[in-house]
Amino acid sequence: NFNKNSSCNECISTLATKKSGAIVKPNSELVCEFDEGGLLYPCDNLAKLVKTLEDTFTFYFSAEKLHSFSIHDFMQFLAGIKLDRVGCEIHSKELTAKVVQFFQLTRMHFWTKSLNKDRSVQRERQKHLKLRRVK
Repeated sequence: NFNKNSSCNECISTLATKKSGAIVKPNSELVCEFDEGGLLYPCDNLAKLVKTLEDTFTFYFSAEKLHSFSIHDFMQFLAGIKLDRVGCEIHSKELTAKVVQFFQLTRMHFWTKSLNKDRSVQRERQKHLKLRRVK
């Protein structure tokens, strides 16, 4: 059972790298931009996994509408995609699944938050248009 308190050094080394090794890699540019000394830099496999997840999420939800089973449907769609694994041989399946789960829940949270904000802005705009017509 892999959790955040696990001490598998091989798994830890497949998730993060030292700043000195990451500075020259394009997938670390954003982290470098905001690093004031405490941020972790992703290793190549983790960066590839997250990029694949982001590309798949964007592709899937550009064609599908959000509904109550969207997470389930996206996971079924994702099952057909080849994903890079992270972690050691023993933990890679479980650790990769945890990364996928965290990514999906976090990404879905911020995406729905964005959709709700857009809707509220549109409602306010409609309300102001209606008030102008009444005057």
